[in-house]
Amino acid sequence: MLLVQPTTREHLPKIIKELRKIDKHKEPYVYQLGVEMFLDRYKYQIKNHLNKTLLRLIIERKFRRYKVQEIPNLIDLLEL
Repeated sequence: MLLVQPTTREHLPKIIKELRKIDKHKEPYVYQLGVEMFLDRYKYQIKNHLNKTLLRLIIERKFRRYKVQEIPNLIDLLEL
């Protein structure tokens, strides 16, 4: 099971609220980048994701796709 550290659990709702503040229509690239960075870090658990090229991230996502385990009761953890 994917374990989320307690400190991370506290920050997830804040991160998601900030992502939702981005206007998808006015700044679609900024929004997409934010979503991809979030998924790379929390879903795919790619280490040093901010220091990797887009090509490298695509490759790592592909190989980690089957190792991803969803977080049970995620919606409750996010308090949304």
